[in-house]
Amino acid sequence: MSAERLASVGIDMDEVELYGALHGLRLDQTCAAGLVHAVAGQRFGEVCDTLGVRGTVFVVGRTLGTSPAAVESVRLLHRSGHEVANHTWSHDYRLTRRAQASIEADVHEGAEAVRGVTGERPVGFRAPGYNMSAPLLGVLERAGYSYDSSILPSVPYYISRAAAIGMLALLGRRSASMTGNAMSCLAPSAPYCPSPAAFWRCGSASIVELPLTITPVGGMPFIGTFITAAPLRIVLRTLRGLSARPFLNIGIHGFDLLDATDGIPPVLLGRQPGLGVPAAEKMRRLAATLVRLKETHRLVTLAEAAAAYRRSSPSGEAP
Repeated sequence: MSAERLASVGIDMDEVELYGALHGLRLDQTCAAGLVHAVAGQRFGEVCDTLGVRGTVFVVGRTLGTSPAAVESVRLLHRSGHEVANHTWSHDYRLTRRAQASIEADVHEGAEAVRGVTGERPVGFRAPGYNMSAPLLGVLERAGYSYDSSILPSVPYYISRAAAIGMLALLGRRSASMTGNAMSCLAPSAPYCPSPAAFWRCGSASIVELPLTITPVGGMPFIGTFITAAPLRIVLRTLRGLSARPFLNIGIHGFDLLDATDGIPPVLLGRQPGLGVPAAEKMRRLAATLVRLKETHRLVTLAEAAAAYRRSSPSGEAP
């Protein structure tokens, strides 16, 4: 990266039915339709506006195609200066197992949905479930994306996800999620240009990979579930240990800013962690995290971070 320390906060606007699918539940797409965008999107915007921060919003094209509330939320965030990036059309957790033509169509339709709302082609991408593959990387390269932000190089996260999927299988429920490629755990924690054949290694791809941040001790994901549910003193202490890193990529989900009073289907209460923490407290913790981040880093969108990486490391080597 540049000599200046940079940080980005990205929010995945996955809607309620996708969380049901994670837990092996079949919720209709109309169930609490647009709730995450309308409520969590507004809360994210409020926190960012108060602090003068602009983030990156990853949106699912299918949601934009069915929910006027989602369209309005994304439009407002875009007008406020937030980057809007592609999170696919269908948010199929098993996208990387599909034929390449099907992958390409899903990515393209997601981008077109974003363009239909913002008037701009997205330059950034995040795969459902953080699951990357060589064919998917190739699709992004050919489509001219500036960056991908799908790599979460965390062994504990990989193990815990595999355990959760396995537990559901024992209970007779099939999660829509999958473990993905374990080689992601070996990827650099700093921005890099990946190898087209081995996306977890530095190489010659034209796209920049911006991995999500993991903690210095234990390699745990420094993501929204931790920020909004862990004691704030632990969050800030962890952030202190990250303060010397030249780039931090903080990923949260819209669901992280909801609580049990927001109209979430009862079947999800008790299954999804963190819903017992009041939304006001979650917003306070997110704001405190961003305030601390601003003391050591300049907060930028992921598109801006990718551009800074290209200026400082034209060879594609990880700094």
